[in-house]
Amino acid sequence: MFYVCKGDNRHTLFLSKPDTVEDILWVDERIAELRQKGASLHSIGYVVGIESAQALTYIDKLASCSPNIEALGFAIGDISGSLGIHIAAYIMDRSLYPGDLFHFHRARIILAARTHGLWALDAPWPVINDHATLAQDARWGAMMGFDGKLVLASEQVRVVHEAYRPTDAELNRARSILAKMDELKSVGEGAGMAEGEFLDPVVIAPAMATIARAEAPL
Repeated sequence: MFYVCKGDNRHTLFLSKPDTVEDILWVDERIAELRQKGASLHSIGYVVGIESAQALTYIDKLASCSPNIEALGFAIGDISGSLGIHIAAYIMDRSLYPGDLFHFHRARIILAARTHGLWALDAPWPVINDHATLAQDARWGAMMGFDGKLVLASEQVRVVHEAYRPTDAELNRARSILAKMDELKSVGEGAGMAEGEFLDPVVIAPAMATIARAEAPL
């Protein structure tokens, strides 16, 4: 059953394990019915969980089927069960696999999110008290392009926030790039060299995103 109380204040629903477009449209229909019956609801956005082989295969259809979808979320546990991945061994010792066991899955989710104008949320790390691995996993996700990371417990939130914040070196480089681009623009140049690095307008957006992450509240 699907329950939303009259006057409900929730703004986001995490849709767990939707494998088909119909699963998501069903939620759309239930919300529309509640509004027709007089329920006072805020605009409700969805985080669509990509948690199975079928969901990953048809991710573009899922991502584009409803205007209420705001983000795609990843879940390594469920998708491991669906694909037959030996996740227990990986959780105990990530060095057993050369690289990131879920690199393809993550990249596919980011690609779909960017294609359809959505946020991409990385998978939670299931070992709650393993903050070191959580931080490393979050840094990997941030580098790949995820907008954030799902968590399973409140104590994981700050670890993820801190991992997504750029280092001082990254922040200084971003500010330097923007300053150099301003200098080039002031003399009518759209591109140039700075400290041996080629700069053109493509570098502006990543630099601004780095500064925005640094200024985001913890």
